[in-house]
Amino acid sequence: LSDPGGLSRVQLSAKPETGSIFPVVAGPDGKPVTTFPGPALVTRGSIAFRLFWLSAGWLIVALVATAFLLTELYSQALDRDLTESLDLQISSLVGQTLELDSAASGEIGLADARFSRPTSGWYWQIRNEAGALVNFSPSMVGTVLPDLEGTFNASGTRSGMIADDYGDQTLRAVERWVTLDDLGRYVITVTGNYTDVEGRAAAFRGQAIIVLAFVALILAAMSGMIARFALRPIERLREAIREAQMMHNIPEKIFMHLDATLQQK
Repeated sequence: LSDPGGLSRVQLSAKPETGSIFPVVAGPDGKPVTTFPGPALVTRGSIAFRLFWLSAGWLIVALVATAFLLTELYSQALDRDLTESLDLQISSLVGQTLELDSAASGEIGLADARFSRPTSGWYWQIRNEAGALVNFSPSMVGTVLPDLEGTFNASGTRSGMIADDYGDQTLRAVERWVTLDDLGRYVITVTGNYTDVEGRAAAFRGQAIIVLAFVALILAAMSGMIARFALRPIERLREAIREAQMMHNIPEKIFMHLDATLQQK
């Protein structure tokens, strides 16, 4: 009789815990090799393998995008807080200027210590209509602020970003004009260090990426475990097909085709 599947080289071995029968064939070195060693759903090309890497890939992309989105939202929140703080500071300067009826008074000042440190990025200044500097904060020593672009709104205020070339910093600036009787109109400018905001946002981004990467690893591992256990019925089906092949002398080529189909489809 012909031996289409090479069954004459196949021995039967029993798996004690399940009673399953697996073929044992002679390997290249002549030693017996079990051709069906058990679960193989996490091998390359298997369903579990593809599900694991597909879910892991999407998780990584989604969580990295989430980290940058959270960083952008956090940066915007910090910028809003900075602008609101500058609005309060400029309101204080406007109130003092109106109360003293003098833009050049030495009594005008802010309690925040950052406006006393040179090159801190926290400055205030008062200019007249001609653009001449009439008063400024102690922190402005050695610093010249560039003009702020844009138009004033209905309340006489405008804001924007300027560069502090001396300190190599980016500043958030708020300007407001005020009119004094018999003295004309003055423009009050207050700035805050936006580079600090960028630094805090960058630090937050790094922390968010680390935390979300850890979460991604956990979720990817969980996806692999779920796929492994959810596909166990396919493993039992493979065992049943192998037992049927052994008992009914089904050609090996047919079994190998079915086995490959169960693993990859």
